[in-house]
Amino acid sequence: MAFGMGTMLTGVDHLVIRCSNPIDLIDTVRTELDVPILIPAREYDDFCSGIVRLGNLDIEFLRLGTENIPIPYFYGISFASAEGIWNTASWLKTLQIPHTLPIHTSIVRDGRQWGWSTILLDGFLDNPIPAPYSVGVLSGDGLIARGASAFSTTLMKVPVMRRLMSSKGGDSMCLICHYDQDLSCLRSRATQTLAASGGGKNQISKVASIVIEASHTLTAWEQILPTRQSDSPRLDIQPGVANRIREVVIKTKSSVPISSMYFGDAAFSFQVQ
Repeated sequence: MAFGMGTMLTGVDHLVIRCSNPIDLIDTVRTELDVPILIPAREYDDFCSGIVRLGNLDIEFLRLGTENIPIPYFYGISFASAEGIWNTASWLKTLQIPHTLPIHTSIVRDGRQWGWSTILLDGFLDNPIPAPYSVGVLSGDGLIARGASAFSTTLMKVPVMRRLMSSKGGDSMCLICHYDQDLSCLRSRATQTLAASGGGKNQISKVASIVIEASHTLTAWEQILPTRQSDSPRLDIQPGVANRIREVVIKTKSSVPISSMYFGDAAFSFQVQ
């Protein structure tokens, strides 16, 4: 079942694969899918992360703290918003969707500071990362909410708090992300690199859809699904027994069938364009 509704969200920003070894796995995926690396995997204070670009979709490889993830899997989905982070929070409150207050995170990479604000959502994927999801609905976007958000952001800069939160990652994460920097040029260069190579050995053109399995969360997904954008993968919500990200469907120009690829439980299938 596929839905599409006009909302404040403009599309999928990125998917997250949770794993124990982002540095090794990102290299394996880059080689097997033959796609460019957007941001090389690197160790930061309390997590390890790297990103590849599949034409029109970023895939992040993430390890929280020092956790051991026996089998990599699709852990999270992040959406982009047409508005600022606080307007987005206000919209979520209007819809009565459980969500956290925005939390700002910053890192230093190659001598530059990178930052982003995140709103976590509840009610979409099974066993989400533990967080105060009721606070967003109760607080909205007023001065008290902004003060609480600033306090939480400051609190998360304390090493012991970061280690505590990174050790409680749940089994999934659904979020809205707003970056301090404009990533469009970086993403465009990676997309052009893939196109210039003819889509690599798998002749990839773009990601056609992301398959989401939903048991009791169909109504929740209907509330937030972005209007279909030409440069954003379609979300294909299918009834199932769990609430999880099941598969990424990639469009290929290859005339020869390409078998699905699995990186742990993270599945990538190919569809002839």
